[in-house]
Formats: sequence, C-alpha cells, structure tokens
Amino acid sequence: MNLVYRKANINDIDDLVDFKIKQNIFTCNREGITLENEDIARKNIKDVLMQELNKTIYFYIAIDESNNRTVACNGVVVHQMVPSALFLNDCIS
Repeated sequence: MNLVYRKANINDIDDLVDFKIKQNIFTCNREGITLENEDIARKNIKDVLMQELNKTIYFYIAIDESNNRTVACNGVVVHQMVPSALFLNDCIS
C-alpha cells in the first residue's frame, strides 16, 4: 500500500463524515449507549464541516494510491482562548 497524505478539502467531506460516524459508534459502544439517529448525526457533522473545514477545523487524510480510497484521517480544531491568569504571560509582548 502506497499512502499519500494531504490536507482534506470540500471534496473529502463525505469520507470525513463516514470516519466521524465510525468514531461516534465506537465511542457509544464503549460507553454502552446507542447512537440514536445516525442520519441526524451525519447531517449535523456534514453541516459543521461544510461551514468550518479549513477555517477552524482542519483534517489531514491518508489516501491509498492503489484504489484512491481514504484510509485514515486526523483532525484539529483551532480556536482562540480568552487570556486568563494561567497563560496571561504568554499573551503579553
């Protein structure tokens, strides 16, 4: 398997939704609960990704070149924190 890594874009959203649903089902199973409505979860995840992908939410994907399938992803959410006493010194120039 030859993997190619790149930043996800709007064309990858359906794959990202699939990965997030699988993650949610795994977490629910581990906690002994059931994902009540997968269709609603899919819609909500897709809506957020359509609005925030590569703005405040970034995903990087691994693609298997042999079949052009996304086989893995990892994401990060970026947000600015309001300064507090815990990290105030980092905010002063």
